[in-house]
Formats: sequence, C-alpha cells, structure tokens
Amino acid sequence: MRRLLKHTAGLGNYLESIAPGDLSHAATVADLCELIRDEPVTAAHAYRYSNSGYLVLGAAIEAVAERSYYDEVRARVFEPLSMNATGHGSLDRVVPDLATGYSIGSDGERRSNARLLLAHSAFDAPSGGPAGGGYSTIDDLGRFARALLDEDVDGAGVLLRGLLDAVPADAPEERYGYGLIETLTEGCQSFGHTGGYTGINAAFEVFPEQRLVFVLLANRDGAVDLVVPRVREMVARGAIEVK
Repeated sequence: MRRLLKHTAGLGNYLESIAPGDLSHAATVADLCELIRDEPVTAAHAYRYSNSGYLVLGAAIEAVAERSYYDEVRARVFEPLSMNATGHGSLDRVVPDLATGYSIGSDGERRSNARLLLAHSAFDAPSGGPAGGGYSTIDDLGRFARALLDEDVDGAGVLLRGLLDAVPADAPEERYGYGLIETLTEGCQSFGHTGGYTGINAAFEVFPEQRLVFVLLANRDGAVDLVVPRVREMVARGAIEVK
C-alpha cells in the first residue's frame, strides 16, 4: 500500500494508454480497474507517477470497507468534515453551481471544456474515481486542510507521517509521501497536491509552520504552474502572514 501511495509500485498511468470509448462505461472502481488488468508492471521502488496505482488503492478500500469507494470516502471524510460541496464529478449528472472550465486554443479562441470532453469520447467517463475527477470548493478544502493540521480526520496522522517516508519526485525540491507532495522552498516546508484537466486547474497547499493554507481552483488551463511557485516564495520570505 505504501508503494502505491508513493507511486513506487511499478504501475503506470492508464490515462496515457486508453483508447477512445474505453471510459464510456466505467461507472465503478471495478470498471476502471478492468482498464489496467493487462497493464505491464515495471521494477518497483523508482518513482513514476501512477494514476493506475490509485485505482488499485480504491479497489483495496472497497475490499476492506465492503462498500463502494465513493460511499466510504463520503462517510469517512466528506460528511464528518461537513464538506457538503465536495464529491466525484459526473457527465451524466448535473452538479449544482459547478463552474464551466475553458481552454484557450491555438487560434486564441476560448472553448468550454464541456464541449471538448464530450467531443473526446476517450474521456467520456460517467464518474470520477480514486485517481481524480472530483469537485470541491475553497471552503471545503480549507476544512480538510485544518483537519490535517489538527489530525482531526481519519488517517490524518498517517498521511503526515508519510512525509517522513517520502521519495524524490519530479522536481529537485519535491518529495512524494502518501498522496501528498512535500516541497521545500528556501527552507520553507509545504505539502499538498496539484491537479488539472481540460479547462480546469487546482492547487492545495498547506504550510504547517505558518498554519497557512493556500487553495487555488481555476476554470482554465495552466493557472497552477504560474501561481503556486510564487506563493511558496512569498510565504518563505514572510510576504504572506496569518493575521
């Protein structure tokens, strides 16, 4: 389990190898796991970002909990923390107040990600899953961050202790723990994760020493790469303080 969490189990990224239509009927974690049944496994221990590994983790949760991954996460995390505006996205269900994402094409035209996703049937998945596809709000993610800092949610201590067992990740200043990336910027520690998809971008960053939480939710491509490094620098240099 630790290797799956740290992306060192030797599995790959199923999103890079699926064919058009592969996700069109993937409504459960078991359906998603069928996509990686024949996926080759490389030598373990080396870091390799693996969405496939997180599908396996989702299946493990279901086996232990004896209910769906979605129900377990909602019951163990979302509901206790009153994260009422957080869940897993779906193309066949209307989510109230969900923002529309936009991508800027090579011609400079802004296009809705709803049009792009529906046009690209390879990603026409009925629901999100253990590897992504969720939605949330700044307030809800703030509640999650506070629960991590106070170790007031199931598994919070395990997640934070995972930073002690983290492995080198993509950038020299990054190490990957149990689902959280630790970053050192001019000696200032932060942990969290970023994510993105067609027309959407998100960042979740916690600065434990300063007890500062930074959340960015953008309905466009590329916002995280521009903003997050600058925020880390500002916190490290004392330009952002908690009042």
